[in-house]
Amino acid sequence: MRATPDLVAHRGYALHYPENTGAAIHAALTAGAKYFECDVQLTADRVPILFHDQALDRVCGVPGRIHEVQFAELAPLSAYEPGRFGERFRGEPIASLEDIGCILKCNPEVAGFIEIKTESIEQFGVESVFDRVDAVLSRYARQVVLISYSREFIRHARGYAIGAIIDRWEDLAAIRSLHPGYVFCGSMACHPPASYGAKARS
Repeated sequence: MRATPDLVAHRGYALHYPENTGAAIHAALTAGAKYFECDVQLTADRVPILFHDQALDRVCGVPGRIHEVQFAELAPLSAYEPGRFGERFRGEPIASLEDIGCILKCNPEVAGFIEIKTESIEQFGVESVFDRVDAVLSRYARQVVLISYSREFIRHARGYAIGAIIDRWEDLAAIRSLHPGYVFCGSMACHPPASYGAKARS
């Protein structure tokens, strides 16, 4: 047994910081996490940024949709989650994938699970999204695991460790042919049947 477990920070240290921000990820690493997970969407001009939702309102407190705004238009906005934190983090910038590259470069012992959101894949296509992500992360490929609900994207993500996200345990069989290094259960309802646990212990 390890004295200290390996920690994966989901959207950074999202309990105390706005999710998917540089502040959240730096705080997670300071707290001891060696792995972090973040979400990637593409803007209208196909710049990869860290963002979970399609809409801007929950995180930025303004109307609009990520896929309909240019990257430059996001510069005046804050990723501060006003519904959770009020004005405390106003001024925290929306992080770009380039920012993640800088974090990985400065922390060679750290790895990132980079979730490519299906909304961007549906909007721009698998190849376009992969090309934009690869252009930023190819220098840090050994520190990156690309993960997604999209089987097409996982299949296309050559040169990277990959992970699949499923909502139902029954979906596990369908993704075996992709040979993912990691499988994430994206729903609280995603758990193995009781019979599986018995087999696993035998």
